[in-house]
Amino acid sequence: MTRPRRFFFYGTLAGTADNPFAAIVNRHLRLIGPGRIVGRLHAVPTAQGWYPVLSRDPDGVVTGRLYAARPSFTPRLLALIDGYEECRVGNRARSAYWRETVTVARPGKRPITAQVYRFNRPLPRSAQAIRGGSFEGWLAATGHRPYRVRPGSFV
Repeated sequence: MTRPRRFFFYGTLAGTADNPFAAIVNRHLRLIGPGRIVGRLHAVPTAQGWYPVLSRDPDGVVTGRLYAARPSFTPRLLALIDGYEECRVGNRARSAYWRETVTVARPGKRPITAQVYRFNRPLPRSAQAIRGGSFEGWLAATGHRPYRVRPGSFV
């Protein structure tokens, strides 16, 4: 498989998240702009904050940001992102999220394909539905804080 060149992030890796790992990742990506995909979001609480899970729903819409890989984007960085998302390439059964290709709708532009991390496990009982499909909007409306990885725990 060739290295992905575009990503759709809808949660803690989106550029607006206060997440040190996202800051590192986004140095190697260029923001293309906002987008939408088909699916449903839920928020899951942890001691480190809330994180979103994307599941399949042909009638749902999820909003996020579309990014393109810069020349500095390396296979090592992709492996770090996969690790952050608990995506075990080659072993879907052990993966919390699975990286797959989706079509991203963009305002006023043609749709484009990108990689997205879709939740690969049963929905936790503690999960809360995110109406409207925006994790960022849900955080603002609820006052909850997003999941924040501890600095140094991902390199």
